[in-house]
Amino acid sequence: RATLKRQVSMPFKGQKGMFGVPLGTTARVEGRPVPQIVELCTAEVEKRGVEELGIYRISAVSSDVQKLKKAFDTRSKDLTNMLQETDINAVAGVLKLYFRELPEPLFTNELYPSFADCLALADPDAKERSMMSLFHELPEVNH
Repeated sequence: RATLKRQVSMPFKGQKGMFGVPLGTTARVEGRPVPQIVELCTAEVEKRGVEELGIYRISAVSSDVQKLKKAFDTRSKDLTNMLQETDINAVAGVLKLYFRELPEPLFTNELYPSFADCLALADPDAKERSMMSLFHELPEVNH
């Protein structure tokens, strides 16, 4: 059985902002199928970052990522301009940070072991069928 380790973080009492809040909660509060941070950051990366080598691997300047995080957490009205003016690696970095700080992974704690088992399958067709089946079991917001 394949094993992948995941560190589970718990949101703290009185938490404000969107970081560390369940994905479905943020989408529900915002009244959209996908949280704004995911939509805005992916759109900006697709616009300016697809030609960048290692866009999701290269680390950004920490202070730039923290400024974007604060802007999203405080629902700054200047988000679009900030994203356009900030280094694209910081945009990718704040999105990675958002996903890292989710209290539950996109592949959910419940399905995580099944995804790990699926990765260990030797037959590519069986692996694809298993993955697709597991994707359909995920909550809609996690797609």
